[in-house]
Amino acid sequence: MSDIPENGKKKPYQAHDYRPEAELQLKQHPIAAPADGITAEVILHELQVHQIELEMQNEELRQAQVALEVSRDRYLDLFEFAPIGYFTLTDKGLIADVNFVGAELLGVERKKLLSLPFSRFVAPENSDQFYLRLASLVTVDMRQSFDMQIKRADSSLCYVHVDAMRVLADGKTLTLRITLTNITENKRLEESLRATKDYLDSLIEHANGPIVVWDSSCRIVKANQTVTKLTGLRALDLIGRPVQQLFSEESAEYVLDMIQRTTLGECWEALELTVKNAIGELRIISWNTATLYHSDGKDVRVVIAQGQDMTERKQAEQDLRIAAIAFQAQEGIMVTDVNSTIIRVNNAFAKMTGYSVDELIGKRASILNAGLHDHEFFKSMFETILSDGFWQGEIWSKRKSGEVFPGLMTITPVTNLDGFSKNYVGTLVDITLQKQAEKVLIEARKVLERQVEKIAKELTSIKGESDEMNTALKVMIKMRQSENSDAKNLLTIELKQEVLPFLQRLKSGNKDTKQLRLINTLEANLQRLISTYGSPTSITSSYKCLTPKEIQVATMVREGFSTKVIASTLSLSPETVSIHRKNIRKKLGLDSRTENLRSYLISKEGLSS
Repeated sequence: MSDIPENGKKKPYQAHDYRPEAELQLKQHPIAAPADGITAEVILHELQVHQIELEMQNEELRQAQVALEVSRDRYLDLFEFAPIGYFTLTDKGLIADVNFVGAELLGVERKKLLSLPFSRFVAPENSDQFYLRLASLVTVDMRQSFDMQIKRADSSLCYVHVDAMRVLADGKTLTLRITLTNITENKRLEESLRATKDYLDSLIEHANGPIVVWDSSCRIVKANQTVTKLTGLRALDLIGRPVQQLFSEESAEYVLDMIQRTTLGECWEALELTVKNAIGELRIISWNTATLYHSDGKDVRVVIAQGQDMTERKQAEQDLRIAAIAFQAQEGIMVTDVNSTIIRVNNAFAKMTGYSVDELIGKRASILNAGLHDHEFFKSMFETILSDGFWQGEIWSKRKSGEVFPGLMTITPVTNLDGFSKNYVGTLVDITLQKQAEKVLIEARKVLERQVEKIAKELTSIKGESDEMNTALKVMIKMRQSENSDAKNLLTIELKQEVLPFLQRLKSGNKDTKQLRLINTLEANLQRLISTYGSPTSITSSYKCLTPKEIQVATMVREGFSTKVIASTLSLSPETVSIHRKNIRKKLGLDSRTENLRSYLISKEGLSS
């Protein structure tokens, strides 16, 4: 390649002037005289023929020179200006020739590269690979193709793709032809794509929501760890499965249809499908999909589905709907903030207090304070809320009209995530009618207690008498028993003449079903009170440990009323009635669930009778 100019520029063809050289040779070798008989005309003719022959040969030579120049130019284009580096190495690995691109790739002038070992420019981590490849190429006539790094003159590294082959010149001299293609940018792009892929894979793998990828045959090709936790299956076990197996079998036909539509280009938008988790629970997942196509833009490559678990949200929505319905129950409900400012009440509460809903909103709860409870009462109330998580008891409140009425109130705090109270929810039941009934019972009880006390005193006064008075004492005891019977009869007459007619008037003038049930229950209680008068195992003695509301519930349970009827009659929610029933069982010692509360109450009544 020494005839190729260093600057790579092509030299045009120039005709050479051979006359001076010809005259010099003529002087050195004079032409012999022509033979006899050969005239000057013959010699001139011969010379002219030779001249034409020489001119024809010269034209052939000139055309051959032009062809050589064209070939040289073409070779120069191919060798010097190719986009890859060309190297010719000896069998020892020395650089015998190199093109401009190769020299530029190594960062060294071409002249300085000649006779240098090519291995000097191989990156250290690729040295062993290069030596093995070179040795294999020298001994075996097999083309080599591989990637490696070269170290440039400025110590920078460059990725190249190597193609190498061996050539035998004249069948004897072994040379190696090597081409280097700079693939540094390709490697950088590959690394960038790999890093991007790793990043995206990491995002998918660690996403909070389930992500599933399936191909055009509806088989899973990828699933993140949220899916594996949800289903209890390993990612390897999911790969290759039909994607419809992830979803609930209850809607298998619909799910399969929706999945097949995605392979035709349709996308899911907030499509809610149920997935059975590892413990058999059905989870509601909202799905969105995206479709990736092949390079033709027509055939679907994969479908990516991202889900969001909506189970808790759906349950919360259902709870809110239930709470909204419960808020309009017959019990009065009031919600306050931590400063006791009313922020919400239901219609029952407004009706009970005589205010409108708008009049109560924004007011302090003290607007209902009847002034019958001191500071210690409310202090104890909030201490109980803090210790027990709720407070329940009787409280006197004041209506808008100024009327004071008794109520059974339950207060429950609503806490935030930190455990601090954010709101208080209070339920209030007007127990005016119950109080009136209790008053009647209390008065009747006092009459009975006075009679018992009178008899007890009389018995005590004669306790110290002598044995001689035994006969008289027996007679007196019989007389007292007769008097006790008379007292019972008097009480019965009084109840029948005063109390029961009063209850009858209440019933005749009242069309409220709930109040009629209460009056009927009260009337039945009075009848039992009369029949069990004086009995130490009276059922009323068992009620001493119960609150007034629990006594009402126990009485109606004994009468055989259902929880729903009791709730409606006492203006309570069924849940509150259930709580009262549990408290009654606990206070009466019915820890075993097999014991029936009504049967127990009836049995107590049988013992008393």
